[in-house]
Order: sequence, then structure tokens, then C-alpha cells
Amino acid sequence: DHDLLQRFLDAGVDLHAGGVWLYGTKKVSDGGPIAAAARAADARALELLLAAGAETTSFHDPSMGRQTTLADEVLSGFTHAIPNENKAVALRVLLRRGVRPMGPACGLLFALHADDAGLLRELLDLPATPGSSRDPTHWLRVACRRYADQGARRCMQALVARGAKPWFALRAPMPYAIPVALRADLRRWRTAQL
Repeated sequence: DHDLLQRFLDAGVDLHAGGVWLYGTKKVSDGGPIAAAARAADARALELLLAAGAETTSFHDPSMGRQTTLADEVLSGFTHAIPNENKAVALRVLLRRGVRPMGPACGLLFALHADDAGLLRELLDLPATPGSSRDPTHWLRVACRRYADQGARRCMQALVARGAKPWFALRAPMPYAIPVALRADLRRWRTAQL
């Protein structure tokens, strides 16, 4: 209930209330309401909490033994029941605030899975971080391997438009099968870009 959340925020509720415990020698917080909003992929709640001054710092995930960000919380496996559209909107809210997933490829893989070409472009336009690849041909190859016969066509077309070279999919022999329909699409998209 976003109206109720706004009333709590207007009343000055502690934005960072939540579980706090010691993890080794570090004081760790689960992130309170902001992390809960991220886990729920609730874009409106994220906007309200961030506008009220909630911190976007990283959190420690004891189950994985590593630092996470709010973007990681949106994309976590625990949110599998939440529609991809909700996750994409929540992720965009966080990207506008400069919050990115800790793993550079995580957001790009999600965009491919959701076949959200707009989100894919936004993520590729972010400055590169160590260990991240912004090469559109690399991501086209990943998309073809994972989604050759079941989707990601909008993302694949966007990658070709960004300069991805589909040569790996248009010649034989190949380490994995590319359906004839996808090969035809790749040829058509490449020709349109020439």
C-alpha cells in the first residue's frame, strides 16, 4: 500500500530499521524497508523510499557470503514469482540512482531472459566495470546459445543494431545449433544495418 508507506515516511519512520547482527567482526544490516521493496521488485515503493533518503549502499548476503546491491535483490532467485516486467521497472528505478548489480553480467542476462531490448541498451550504455563485457557480439553469442529457439529476438535485433557481428551464427560448423529461422533473422537484421 503506497499511500500507507507515504504516511509512514511523512511521519518520519526510520528508513533503515531492520535486522542488525554481527557477521564476523562487521555490523551487518539486512537493509530494512528498502531491501524489502527491492526483493518485491516494487518500483513505486523504491521511488518513495529513495526520495525520502533511503541509502543505496550494498548489503551483505550471509546465505551467499558476499556483498549485494539493491539491484541484486531485485534480480535474485528469491524473486522468481515476480513478473519480469515488474523487475525491469524496479531495476530501471535503481539504475537511475546509480545502483547496479555487483556481477556485471547479471543485469544483461536478465534483460536477455526478459527480452527487454530497452533495458539491455541502458545496461550496455553504463560505463564498463572490471570483468564486464560491453561487446555486442559477445552478448549476441550468449543470446543465441541460451535463447536460439525460444525468444530474446528483440534483444538480438538490438545487439545487431549496436554492431554485433553474427558471423559465428551464419557459418558452419558450429558448436551449437542455430535454428534456420534465427539464421534468417540474423541475416535480415545484419543486412538492414549494412
